[in-house]
Order: sequence, then C-alpha cells, then structure tokens
Amino acid sequence: MHLLKHILTALLALILGALLAEGFLRILIPVEAQFETWFTPGIEAWDDTFGAVYKPGWEGTMRHIDGVYRGVPLKLDGKGYRLPARNNLPGIPKRVLLIGGRSAMMSYGLADEETIAAQLVQAADIPMEAQSVAWAGGNLTRSWNLYRRHLIEEKWDLVVISHVNPYLPAFRDHTAFDTVPPPAPREWTFRYMEGIVLWRDGLFLKTGRAAFVSYLGYGLIRLADGAIKEIDRIRSGSSANLVEVIRKQALPPDPQALADYTAFLRHVEGHFHAQGTPVLLHFIPRPHAEPDHHAPYREPLSQSLDVIDLNRDLHPELEEAAFIANGHYGRELARKIGQALEKEVSARLLKDKI
Repeated sequence: MHLLKHILTALLALILGALLAEGFLRILIPVEAQFETWFTPGIEAWDDTFGAVYKPGWEGTMRHIDGVYRGVPLKLDGKGYRLPARNNLPGIPKRVLLIGGRSAMMSYGLADEETIAAQLVQAADIPMEAQSVAWAGGNLTRSWNLYRRHLIEEKWDLVVISHVNPYLPAFRDHTAFDTVPPPAPREWTFRYMEGIVLWRDGLFLKTGRAAFVSYLGYGLIRLADGAIKEIDRIRSGSSANLVEVIRKQALPPDPQALADYTAFLRHVEGHFHAQGTPVLLHFIPRPHAEPDHHAPYREPLSQSLDVIDLNRDLHPELEEAAFIANGHYGRELARKIGQALEKEVSARLLKDKI
C-alpha cells in the first residue's frame, strides 16, 4: 500500500512538473516562434501545381531555428514575393529582376530596408527598382515557373539569376523546363503543422504532428533525435555538416549534369533576350567556401553566359562571422553583396550610354 502511495505521489509530481515546465515555456517563447519555425505558421498555402506556396499578402515574422533572428517583420506582396525595393532618385527607374538564390537572395531574416535588393537600389546613382522572386527553399526551376505564372508579362531592364546548388533532376528533360514535377501530397507537405513546411526527419517522421503538441515533448524528442543521429554519425565515421556540404558542391560536376544545367540557363536567358533584356548569372557568396568555390561551374558557363562571382570577388571580406543563422547573410554582408551587385548591374545598364 505504501509502495502504491509513493508511486502515485511520484507520478503526480511528475505530471505537475511537466505542466509547470510547459506553462513556463509557453510564457517564455513568443507565439510566432512556435517550435523553432522559420516563419510564423500560416505563411504557406496549398497549390495543386507547386505544392506549398507563399501566401499572397501574408504578414508575420521570420525567425531562425538558432534564435539569431527573432520576430523580424515580413510582409509579402500580392503574388507572395518580398516587396520590391526602389530608391528615391527622380526619373523612370531601371527595373532589375533577381531570380533564384533561395533564402539567401530572399534575404531571409533581414528587414525590408536591409535586404540585398534594398542595398542594391540604395547604392545606385540612377533611379532603380529591384524585385526579388527568390523563396526560401525554392530551387531554380520552381522560381522560374513561379515567375512565369506571376510576372511573365512584366518588362525588365536586367535580370540577375543567382546560382546556389545547380543539380536538379528536372534539368534532365530539356523539353520540360517550363513545368515543375508534381508536388508531394498535401498531407505529407504539411505533415507537422498546417500552413508551413517543416523539414524534419528521424524521430519526427515517426511522431508527426504529435511532436508539435507540447513544447516539453518537442524538446525531449529533439534531444533524443539528436543523440541517435550523433551515435549513428560516430558509428559510420561520417562528418556530414554544413562545411562538408559546401565543399562537396565545389567538386567538378558530372559533364551531363553540367550540360543539362547550361541548357536550362540558356532557355531562361533566351526568354529574356527575346525581349531585349540582358541576363547576368550571379555566383553568390557561400559560407565556409574557398574563393574559387564556384570555379567548376563558373569557368564553363562563362563561355556562353555573362557571369560574375561575388564569392571570389568579395574575398577576403567574407569572414565567417558575416554568415549567421545557418549560413545566411547578416546585415553587413547583405550590404556588401548589394553594393557589389550594384556596380555590376549599373555597369550593364549604362553600357549602351557609354
């Protein structure tokens, strides 16, 4: 009888402790920072063609899993993109389109006045407007086809395509560049939380939405998942981390993959050239990357495309401290990239007047 009493007392204490811990966490953690989401849940809506897409006119906040960004406001335009940036110089602005580059060129975590697009136009000596159509996690074929849906009728004075990680199976079919593969089912896309895509694996795949009911439960699952992965990593001798991923991207590409990627870029370039719009291929700065990180792609692509390599050109300014929040651009690095990009953009826009 005494043993049962002790067990019930311990169980009650455990339950009360868990409830107190859960309540404390919910008071401590802002609502918009639910379970380490990058954005306030609800930013994404379902689309039958593209799967999860950013919701037009959405307003909320950005925050990164490591806590560097917390509550940075974000407002999307009527098509689901970041608001265009424009300087106040008099005259008709030159219009610059920034396509590709994923969360880096979306300027994830930075306020509107701190984005690369904003730094680009503010550094210009001519009236200029820049529109980024980059989405966090969105690859280049996705960006291109979303552009075709929303902005195909727009006119631009210059287009900048940002190169990140080029290999995509979709590049293999040269007749399908203007389509996207069928999306994963909605229930899989929003398997953890409605209105936002979360990239999780390991134990989270098994627990699904149940892991996101309680902060305490989520924390315990995350700790257990991390421990299991670390044990597996030690057993396998793997050192897979951001540094290794970046270094692998610097390896020479497969010749066929390079040919497919080149064909895709030429396809996009051809669309804009038909409108008389020049295209610039931008090799973006990467964390933990050597100056010639992009050389295996830059050298062959420069034979047929107009290219710039800011990863090379901004060294040694690309100090590791300039990359924060899992390799994203901090304010100072975004400013340097925007200003360096402006020099290249303005030189091409003014080329015909020289």
